[in-house]
Amino acid sequence: MIVNVIVLIFAVTVVNPAGLFGLLDFTWGAPQSILGLAAGIVLTLLGASITPRWGLGAKVEMPAFMGLRGAGMSLGPVVLGSHGFTDWKHEFGHTWQSRLLGPFYLLVIGIPSIIYAIVDPANQPTFYTERWANAWAT
Repeated sequence: MIVNVIVLIFAVTVVNPAGLFGLLDFTWGAPQSILGLAAGIVLTLLGASITPRWGLGAKVEMPAFMGLRGAGMSLGPVVLGSHGFTDWKHEFGHTWQSRLLGPFYLLVIGIPSIIYAIVDPANQPTFYTERWANAWAT
C-alpha cells in the first residue's frame, strides 16, 4: 500500500508533465489539490487502486467494499471514483476547471455541484458545472 501512496504522489506532481501542472495544482489550486491528495492517500491505504494519467493527475478507484456506486469527484489533479465508476473523462474535465479557477474552484464548481446533486440528482448532468466539465473532458 505504501507503494500505491508513492505512485499517487508521483502522479499528481511529477507526471503532470514534468511537474508543470503539479506546480500549478499545488499553488493556484492548492485548496482542492491538498484535499484530493489527502483523500487519495487515505483511500489508497484502505485499498483503492491508483492509475496515473499523464498531464492530468491520478485516477483513484475506491475498493468495492466501500459500497458506493457511480459516484465520482475531482479534487484538483486527484479524481476519486467508486468501484466500477466509468466517467473518468468527465471528472478530469473538472481538473481543468480547477486549474483555471484555482482557489475559486470549490466555490464556483465543487460546492454548487455537490448541492445540486443532493437537491436534484436526476438533472445534475444539465447543471452548468457538469456541462462545462463535459465540454473540457479529456
